[in-house]
Amino acid sequence: MFSPEKTLAVLLSVLLVTSAGALAFDPGTDRASSADTDLDELEPADEVYVTDEGDAIFVYETDHDAETDDEVVLDGDFGVDVERGLLHLVYDGEFGHLIDDEGDEPELTGDAAVHLTPDLLSATTDIAIDRPEDVIDLSASVDHTQTRDTYSSASSLEAVIAAAEDETDDADDDPFAADSGSEFDLFDSVEFSTESTTTVSTYESSGSSSVVFAEGSLFAFEEQEERFELTVSETDGDYHLEVSEQRQVTDWDRDAWETRENAEERIESEFAAFAMGLDGTVDVSLESHDFEEGEETHAVSLEYEATFADVHDQLAEALAEELAAEGDLDLSESEAQAIADGVAALEIEHFHVVSETDGLEQTLEWDLELAGYDEFLLALFELSESIDELDDELADQLDETRELLDAQAEADLVQTSSASFSLQSDDDELVVAFEHEDDAENWADYTAAVEDRGLEEYLADLVFDLQLETDDEELLLTGSFDLEHEDAVNSYLDDLIQQVDADPMLEDDLVSDLEELRDLEFEAAKLALSLDETTFSLESGAQFGNLTTFETDDGLTITEVHGETEGDSTTVFLFASTVVDASDADDEAAIRASAYVDDDTEVHTGDWDREFPTIDVEGVSEFLEPEDDSLLSLGSTTTVAIGVGALALLAVVGAVSYRRFV
Repeated sequence: MFSPEKTLAVLLSVLLVTSAGALAFDPGTDRASSADTDLDELEPADEVYVTDEGDAIFVYETDHDAETDDEVVLDGDFGVDVERGLLHLVYDGEFGHLIDDEGDEPELTGDAAVHLTPDLLSATTDIAIDRPEDVIDLSASVDHTQTRDTYSSASSLEAVIAAAEDETDDADDDPFAADSGSEFDLFDSVEFSTESTTTVSTYESSGSSSVVFAEGSLFAFEEQEERFELTVSETDGDYHLEVSEQRQVTDWDRDAWETRENAEERIESEFAAFAMGLDGTVDVSLESHDFEEGEETHAVSLEYEATFADVHDQLAEALAEELAAEGDLDLSESEAQAIADGVAALEIEHFHVVSETDGLEQTLEWDLELAGYDEFLLALFELSESIDELDDELADQLDETRELLDAQAEADLVQTSSASFSLQSDDDELVVAFEHEDDAENWADYTAAVEDRGLEEYLADLVFDLQLETDDEELLLTGSFDLEHEDAVNSYLDDLIQQVDADPMLEDDLVSDLEELRDLEFEAAKLALSLDETTFSLESGAQFGNLTTFETDDGLTITEVHGETEGDSTTVFLFASTVVDASDADDEAAIRASAYVDDDTEVHTGDWDREFPTIDVEGVSEFLEPEDDSLLSLGSTTTVAIGVGALALLAVVGAVSYRRFV
C-alpha cells in the first residue's frame, strides 16, 4: 500500500522552514554578523526608539554582499507577533542567486501550496518547467484512494528518452556495450509482468519476464540454447520436484552427462548433499536422458523427479532445539517448539518456474502458491517478543500487528496487485512503459474490524494524485494531496517525546524542547509559492495558541520581531517591553545603561516620524484559513507520523531559536 511518509516530510520541510526562518535572523550590524547570534549575546543596536511607557524598538541594519552588481537577491519582510502567536513571511527572489553552479538558470512557472493544522494536511501543485532535451515524450500519473470504505491505487509511466551522443572513445572500451557503442545497446527489449493475490493465510503470485540482448553485448550468447522447468509441491511435509531441463555441456564435464548412468549418479549426488544438509533423505528417478554431441559444446536433455522426505519435520525440530538453546531468548522447550512449528507451517502449495535461453532472448515464467504464512508471521512475532532486550513499545506494536491479522481474517480481506514494465531500445531512443494497480476486497469490513479493536491509528485514509507530462517544450507537474486526522500533530509530538525520553543516546534538552514546542499549541501553518520563469514569490505563515513571552537572561522581554529586506540590506526591528521605567523614558543615560545600547547607538525618545512594521493580523488569519472545508474525514496517526515528525523537527528549530531569546 502506498505510504506517503517521504512526500509528507518534503512538503512539511518546505512549509516550516520558511516560518522558522523568520526567527533565525541576524539582528546586528557588522558588530553582530553571525547568523547564529542569539538574544543573550546580542550586540548593541544601531538605533533604539523608546516610548513614553519605557518600551523600546531596537533597530539593526545588516548589509549583504550582493552576488552581482545592482541585482536584488531577496526582497520582502517577515514578522513575529508573540502576543497574537503569529508568524508571517513574504519574500520575492530570483532562482539564479540560489544556485551555486554557473549553469543556465532554471525556468519554472506555476503555483504550489501546503496547508497544515493540527488535524489536516493538504497540498496542491501546478508547475511547468523546461523539458529536458533528452526527454522526447513523458506521461506519468499516480492516483491513490484509501478511505474507510475504499482502497485502490494505480500508477503509470510512458516515456521516450533520447540516447546521448557519445563523442569519446570510452564506449569502445566498455565490455558491456554492443558493437555500435550506443548507451542503449546492452539490450533490445525488456518485458516484465506480475499479478499477486494475498489473504490473511495465503499468497499467490504469477508472472513472466523476457530480455532480448543486443547483438555483440557482453550478455549476448547467440548460439546458447538452454531450458529449465521446475515444479514443486508439498504433501504431508514431503517435497516433490519434477524437473525438465536442457543444458549445454563442455568437454571437461562431458563424462558426467554423456551416459544415462553417469547423469543419474550426478543428479543423485547433487540432491543427496542438499538433503543431508537438511537432515532428510531424497529419492531421485531419472525419467529420460538424451545426449547430443556437438563440435565445441554438447547438449543434454533430462527429465527427472526427486522427493525429499522428512525435511519439513527435521527443519522444525532443528529450529526448536536452536531456539531453546539460545541464551538471548527466554523460551522454554515447549515455547520453542511452538514457535518452530509456526515457522514450519509455511507450506508450498504449488511452485512452477520455467527459464529459457534461446540465442539472444532469455525468458522466465513462474507461478507460486503459499499457505500458512499467517502462522509463520505469528511465530516470528512470538520469537521477537521473546528477546530480553525487546522494548515495551515494540512489544506493543507486535501485539497490535497480531490484532490486525485477526481483523484481516475476520473480514476475509483479499488484496490484489498487478504490475507490468517494458523497455524497447534502439540506437536513437529508449521507450519505457510501466503500470501498477492495487485493490482490496472487503476493505470496509476490514476497517470496521480494526475499529472494533481500537486500532484506528492504523487506518490511513488518504487521497493523493499526481500527474507529470510533456507539453511541447515544457514539463507539467500537477497534483493534490489531502490527509486528515484528529489532533495528529500533538499525538505525534507526545509519541516523539516518549521515544526521545527513552533513548539514552539523545540529549535531555531535546525532551524539554519538544515539550515546549507542544505547549506552544500549534494551530496552523501555510506556504504559498508562485513561480514565474526565473523569479519566485513566497508567502508563509504560522499560528500558535500559546506563543508565550520571551525573556533574555537579564530580563529583556521580547514582544515582536520584524524584518525588512530591500536590495542588499536587511533591517531587523526587535520590540521589547519595559526596557526602562516610564519615568526614565526621556533619560538617555538610563536608556544607555541597557546591555543593548552603547555609545554608538542612536537613541530616539519622545516623538518621532518613523513608522514601524506590524503584522496584518486579519490578512494573515485569512491566509491561514483552509480554502476548502470539504476535505476528507480521514484518520491515521501512523501515516502522518514522519510527515508530522518533519513538522516537529523544523518547529523545534523555530522553538529553539525562540528560546535563544529566553
